Amino acid sequence: QILKIVSTPLPTGQNRYRLIVSDGKNYINTFMPGKAVMETMMTGDGKVEKNDIVRVTEYALKEVNDKKTPGKTTRLVLATRMEPVQQMVERIGNPTDITKDQTAIRKRQVANNGSSSSGAVVKKQSSGAYDAISSLNPYRNRWTIKARVTNRSDIKKWNNARGEGQLFTVDLLDAEGTEIRAKFWKEAVDLFYEMLSPGTIATFSGGKLGQANARFNTLKNEYELSFDRSASINPISEDDNTIKAMHFDFIKLADIENMELQSNVDIIGVVKDFQPVTSLTAKSSGRELFKRDLTVVDDSGVAVRLTLWGAEAQKDDATFGDNPVLVMKGARVGEFQGKNLSSGFGSTILYNDTSVPEVAGVQTWWKTKGSTAPTKSLSSSGGGGGGNRFNDRKGISSIKHENLGYSEKPDWLNTKATVTFIRHDGTYCYAACPEEGNNKKVIEQSDGSWLCEANGKTYDHPEWRYVLSLVLNDHTGSTFVTAFNDVALDIMQGVTAGELKQLQEANDTAGFEAKFSKAVFQERVVTLSAKADTYKDEMQVRVTLRRAHPVDFVVESQNIINALKEFA
Repeated sequence: QILKIVSTPLPTGQNRYRLIVSDGKNYINTFMPGKAVMETMMTGDGKVEKNDIVRVTEYALKEVNDKKTPGKTTRLVLATRMEPVQQMVERIGNPTDITKDQTAIRKRQVANNGSSSSGAVVKKQSSGAYDAISSLNPYRNRWTIKARVTNRSDIKKWNNARGEGQLFTVDLLDAEGTEIRAKFWKEAVDLFYEMLSPGTIATFSGGKLGQANARFNTLKNEYELSFDRSASINPISEDDNTIKAMHFDFIKLADIENMELQSNVDIIGVVKDFQPVTSLTAKSSGRELFKRDLTVVDDSGVAVRLTLWGAEAQKDDATFGDNPVLVMKGARVGEFQGKNLSSGFGSTILYNDTSVPEVAGVQTWWKTKGSTAPTKSLSSSGGGGGGNRFNDRKGISSIKHENLGYSEKPDWLNTKATVTFIRHDGTYCYAACPEEGNNKKVIEQSDGSWLCEANGKTYDHPEWRYVLSLVLNDHTGSTFVTAFNDVALDIMQGVTAGELKQLQEANDTAGFEAKFSKAVFQERVVTLSAKADTYKDEMQVRVTLRRAHPVDFVVESQNIINALKEFA
């Protein structure tokens, strides 16, 4: 029972609360609500009042120094989970101060055990000699868990103004099926990376528990662990099979339509089709990134685009052929022209892994009826440059017939087209700043140097970058498109704009023309964006070539076969 609520204003404008609570026999005046309790029970509609009855389901005990009496400590009770039971009842019993009885109890504990208890957390306890992951709490300092490593990230290194560093993460699973992510920093990377390979079972202690960052952590746990070189980690050689190899909470793809963005989900489905791996340059770091788009379906009758990044995207095409069953833990829900999924730092992906019991059932569904069943796609075409799904292709004529480009954001479309003309009368490239990540124009000075007005620096030579204007034709029509440097390099089959400038300066007209002749009449699978703007007081739709890949005729043929089956 709450006997009194003491509120103290803080400089932040919020209040700190201390409660005097009673069990009918004794009372304690050092009862503090934790953050979650503060948000749900000390303010708003769920606010508790004096004399209310509450049930404390989780609390922590912590010793603090008494400011009034040096050398003396006070035990705080921090309620981390609490729920209301009954409102506004009379005071129960005639409780007395528990500290008088507690002093005697602690003296007996010291005599019997040689020490006093501090920082214990009363919560669900695990069986055996180890603590359950679910029992970990930021207010608890001493614990030892036994867990299996279900996933291990690559080592991430950095070097910036604040110094050098390195990091890797592992996902841990205990016998109760609870998961938590653990981070290893600096020297701990060298000590523990090789030890903690996926599948390893070990005991872990000496880490710190903190709030998980949902942006990077795909597990369903509000906390995560951090370990440094002082951690105590001991591998266990014998596997008693009390801890599963991996834990999944599968959802149906149809459920994704109503899920919040940035949710993390576990999925199982069939790879219906896939696109070639592509690369792009990160604007912030200048690093080359690799991605690949898959279309995944399941027996809920829904298809969704799944974007893989990094090493997973660079796997051989054979990995995705023959419609494998994909199992993914930690897929991130996104939205751009429809709902989609993507892999993240720490996601786990398996293909045709029969150790997952559900895989066999999905394989049977696909063979018996899934391959010909109609599906609803949650991911519309284009997706901001997110792939070239065969079933979502549109002809070039749709730009005009569907009035594409007049929306607030660009419209995207995918098609298979042929380059029939490339303009190269002096407007195919421009002089750019040679510094990495800076593509601004530079101006030639009288002394032959080149000035970048964006940073004020001069350079001996510029970097020549493409701005190609070319014509694409498909079976429905043709259009002029603009291709910037990265995609233009694909069109020009790796020949750089700088190489073409050298041929021009050497008056090698034949060699110059040969490069463009070789690039035309090549068939590509392309992604286009269309956006209307005003030029000389006239509204017109500008089409930009975002991606262009050579046609993989094996994949293309299989896609056509699958499409024909849907009409059978």
